[in-house]
Amino acid sequence: MPLRDKAKDEAPSEWHDLKHSSGFCTKMKGDYAGSGNLVHLKWMHMNCDAEITAKAMDGAARNGHLPVIQWLHNNCYVDCTTVAMDDAAMNGHIQVVRWLHENRSEGCTKAAMDKAASNGHLVVVEFLHQNRSEGCTTAAMDGAVSNGHSNVFQFLSYKRREGCTTAAMYNAASTGRLDLIMALSKMLQADFTATAMKCAATNGHLGVVE
Repeated sequence: MPLRDKAKDEAPSEWHDLKHSSGFCTKMKGDYAGSGNLVHLKWMHMNCDAEITAKAMDGAARNGHLPVIQWLHNNCYVDCTTVAMDDAAMNGHIQVVRWLHENRSEGCTKAAMDKAASNGHLVVVEFLHQNRSEGCTTAAMDGAVSNGHSNVFQFLSYKRREGCTTAAMYNAASTGRLDLIMALSKMLQADFTATAMKCAATNGHLGVVE
């Protein structure tokens, strides 16, 4: 078992003195934050002066560990990056997204809504639309359609103007989503029938072809 994996399963007091001078402690603080292990993270904070980097809060946000984020914010004055909100949005951690928006200044990028939409996290998409100014790209609707998230597609089509690319149509056909094919045809105002039907037939969706 790699040393870092082994250390995660042990109290830091069991390995700290041996590894402190190697830079290992900074990595472990990040690992503890990312895995939500606040008990071990607090021990390290009290007993080790190794730096806590932005990766700690970014990782905690990615995995939805709000108590860790709040503790880091209040006790360590640690930075994070836009990756924190981007990845929290990607994984649907709405409470983390909301807290970062209200308490931190790093913000997010267009990737936040793109990833949230692609993964079907409508509540997150709605929050970002209502509270943030970064917006999204065509990847948001493309991803929502590709993964069959019709509710997200509907929201984006009504509330956003970025639209999608022709890839959305082909992916809808490939997955047999006739409802999305029809909606996209109307929105794109173009006839992709031949190519879409070919994609559907190739993937065995004969009902769409008929």
